[in-house]
Amino acid sequence: MISRLSEHSSDSALLEACCQHDEFAFKLLYDRYSKLVYSAIHKWIKTYASKKEDRKEDIKDVFQEAFIDMVENNFSRLRQAKDPNKLSGLIFIIAHHRAGKYFTKKWKEGEFVEKDLKNIPSPENIIENLTREEQNSIAEKFLNTLSKKEYDIMELHLHRGFKYDEIAAAMRLSRVYVGVIINRVKNKMKLYIKNKYGEV
Repeated sequence: MISRLSEHSSDSALLEACCQHDEFAFKLLYDRYSKLVYSAIHKWIKTYASKKEDRKEDIKDVFQEAFIDMVENNFSRLRQAKDPNKLSGLIFIIAHHRAGKYFTKKWKEGEFVEKDLKNIPSPENIIENLTREEQNSIAEKFLNTLSKKEYDIMELHLHRGFKYDEIAAAMRLSRVYVGVIINRVKNKMKLYIKNKYGEV
């Protein structure tokens, strides 16, 4: 039977076919996102690893592990997407989580020192004048109030250090729209903190 899928097929169509073990669908999905995933992991590791030796092999390993995370349990991670027609944000988050695990593993092996891990952006930078415990508590509660798109954009911007242009490319949005969402969420968070905890 000739597949009706093509490089123009929607993300949801490819994902549905992948769940039916369609190898051609997976090739299309891989071709669509492999460059973006590799670039994200490459940037993350090159930016936050203080040691200067070549890490091409490490980057390739993390890249492969990110795709393994995606296909594991019949693509269960990707099937969690609220909008299956726009998988790019979720795929980037999976890739960055895998890169974070790489840092933790290398640190436990003694290859990275503590300052390497401290270079990685963290959610605590959202509200600099609160204690770490307060930040964690507020951030967790506030994230539950965001839409899926708002959450994905802020995850890439605050947690992963993506610039507006990079977020726009990853999520197939305009740069102006990304800026509007980020400013809106920041204002919403200030109002949320004021209403819940008073001025900070």
